[in-house]
Amino acid sequence: MTRFSFTLPLLLVLGFVVGCKSTKEVAETPLVTTPASTSSSLPTPTDGSSLLWEISGNGLAQPSYLFGTIHIIGSNDFIFPTSWEAAFAQTQALYLEIDMSNTRELMKMMSGGMMKDGRSLKDLVTEEEYELVKTFFKDSVGTPLGMVDKMQPMLLMSMFYGKMIDGDPKFYEMELVERAKKRELSVAGVETVEDQLAMIAQIPVEDQVEMLMTYVEDFPTEKARLQEMVDIYVSQDVEALYGFMMDSPEMDESSRVLMLDNRNEKWIPVIREAAAAKPTFFAFGAGHLPGEKGVINLLRQAGYTVTAVK
Repeated sequence: MTRFSFTLPLLLVLGFVVGCKSTKEVAETPLVTTPASTSSSLPTPTDGSSLLWEISGNGLAQPSYLFGTIHIIGSNDFIFPTSWEAAFAQTQALYLEIDMSNTRELMKMMSGGMMKDGRSLKDLVTEEEYELVKTFFKDSVGTPLGMVDKMQPMLLMSMFYGKMIDGDPKFYEMELVERAKKRELSVAGVETVEDQLAMIAQIPVEDQVEMLMTYVEDFPTEKARLQEMVDIYVSQDVEALYGFMMDSPEMDESSRVLMLDNRNEKWIPVIREAAAAKPTFFAFGAGHLPGEKGVINLLRQAGYTVTAVK
């Protein structure tokens, strides 16, 4: 399940963040910016393998950029090379999966993330399983399960992420929002909180519960898998990231279509319009970039030149 961290909607990250702070604090508290890593201190990406891509051609007066994020990462692993800094400095707008600068969007997540008909996790699992999750939340998350057990199971899982990483949690999307604010850039999303809630709603609650129990019952293994994925991310090998996710038993064809393909196709018209208006920095989960129906290939099919930035 941790291998979905590049593809799951930002709602799962927001679930973790809001679990730690109020929505007002999330929206308004400046982040402590980690100094940019120099490109010489990072593994050198191979040809065609990068987390940052230039979008040009097809009538664009100036290039835009496409960046693959990991939605949460430990401060010890966080990188932002000078090449990324330079690309961001050339843009005039920031587009994320959803607008994380909008307090109203965060509030929609809080209300829309609850299960329907007043159900709670207790209604979906055995008494023994509930006690197991309850103990896990108390000992490992530090939050009483009774306060959050009416949330959809996939959003509950987001509260584990901070315990699965090394160092304090960092969020590329929030880091970019803070940088955009300093430059007074506009911030927007290619989809809305409602879009992401609707996508989660298509995942049967039984499957969500199964994923949740996998985390709880085998937390050390899931944590190790996440670190393996982070290591690949830091190497900037986007193709290896995609292969890692596609090898996951949870990522069957229907999951790929739901979480990746369908969303990617919907984003292309938004990207085209935004890039035509002004040079824009697009930042999505890295799993959305590669693949036959990834954003890179879809943009190329639309007539753009998409080139890896080293």
